[in-house]
Amino acid sequence: MEEICLVGGGATSVAFMMSLAESGISANSLNCPRIVLISGNSRPGPGFAFNTTCHFHKVNTPSSLMSVVPSHSDDFLVWLKRTRRKSDRAGQPQQFDTNYLPRSVYGQYLVERLSRAIDLLRNKGISVDIVRGAATDIRLREGRVELRSGERAWIRPRWLVYAPGHPALPNFPELEASRFFVGNPYAHEALPQLHSTDRVAVLGTGLTAVDVIMQLVGNGFSGRIDCYSRNALLPTVQSCVPQSEVIPEYLSYEHLLARRSRKGDLRVADLLKFLSLDLRAFPGNESELIRDLDPSVQHTKFLEALLDRARVGDLPLQALLQATRSYAHKIWHVLPHTERSQFLLQLQRMWDVWRYPIPCGTAETILKELRNGRLTINRLIGRRCVETGIVLEAPSGGTRYQLVIDGTGGHGGVSHTRDPFLRQALQLGLFQASAYGGLAVDIDTLKAKTGHPIITNTFLLGQISKGELFSTNALWFNRKCAQNVAYEIIKQSTLMAA
Repeated sequence: MEEICLVGGGATSVAFMMSLAESGISANSLNCPRIVLISGNSRPGPGFAFNTTCHFHKVNTPSSLMSVVPSHSDDFLVWLKRTRRKSDRAGQPQQFDTNYLPRSVYGQYLVERLSRAIDLLRNKGISVDIVRGAATDIRLREGRVELRSGERAWIRPRWLVYAPGHPALPNFPELEASRFFVGNPYAHEALPQLHSTDRVAVLGTGLTAVDVIMQLVGNGFSGRIDCYSRNALLPTVQSCVPQSEVIPEYLSYEHLLARRSRKGDLRVADLLKFLSLDLRAFPGNESELIRDLDPSVQHTKFLEALLDRARVGDLPLQALLQATRSYAHKIWHVLPHTERSQFLLQLQRMWDVWRYPIPCGTAETILKELRNGRLTINRLIGRRCVETGIVLEAPSGGTRYQLVIDGTGGHGGVSHTRDPFLRQALQLGLFQASAYGGLAVDIDTLKAKTGHPIITNTFLLGQISKGELFSTNALWFNRKCAQNVAYEIIKQSTLMAA
């Protein structure tokens, strides 16, 4: 029997393994000192997000927030400096922005830190086995969960940690059969040879779509790129220089709780009101740009104005929203379910636009393409397959394309998942779908909500629980959750061993 089984091979999984390795865990504190890591990738560590080899794909989080080592918040920065020194000595200097570097660089960091965690655990007498292949089957037997990968032996863990990343179900299943459609934007081999006279459509205008644009432009494509989404909103821009700290007064968690205790349930309208009150301290903030320039129409002018502000660190709205990141998941859970649904319908896209901005360098490339007319942003109102391509409908009319790339990143719903493991777990009631995307999880313990009261040993980490936890796009938040789960497992295992 295995003590711990971890399903997943991305950044959150590495943070979990590092948390175990750095803790006081030992072979004596476990009934069976064995950990099994099941990874769908042949190279565990980078996961899907950081497994790219394209150096045009950049992280959109400052390097200072990207450590996966709980005891050293600057671990990634230290690793990065050491790696650059090695490259310099070898006569192969690495040229990139230290703050917003290529995702492939961070992927290498994750590979090395996972290897380090495994070595530390093995030095403590704990066996660590890696199964390179996706988890495919799960069952309930004699009150315990068992799982396996392919035709390998069944694994019967005392603790199951499920951290598979984003389920990323396709948004356009009706287009998948078309030879003109590329569903995986990171499958470079799926893209045909492009010419300057070609016209490419990208579905989506968010972070994944930006990746596609940067990849096409970086690889020398000089044809036309037309992006489509329901809202036609591009991401906003990270400040190019450090901004002054903004501390919310009205949108603080303490104020929201006090308001709730006085007047009852919070409403989305209350959050918008408090945001407006906090912004009064910053006259001329970005909300005036939204009033004067429609960001869903005047893309070039809006991006120009944002970049001007970003270069001098004048983005108080962005700073205010980012200041809520450490407690946004708590705000989410004091909203009634009806208000959460209202938020997702009316404000989710705008929230994502302002909370997940892109680096200045990336924004400058997007702006250049907008100015020269090689990039357009359009509102999508319809789509259909025809014999000679795919027709995308905008308010101005329809356009036929012979290459359409899905740049939406998929959606987080799991009810119609194609993953056999997840599908079986849902059918057995071992996992439950969340109304807000992903799987339902207890926000205090991070244990999976299940239809089997006796099953209390399954934890959910990372993107799969984003809908319930709301903040799991943030690496620092995933690291904190991984650390909490690791310590809880160690505590419980130690008690059982005693």
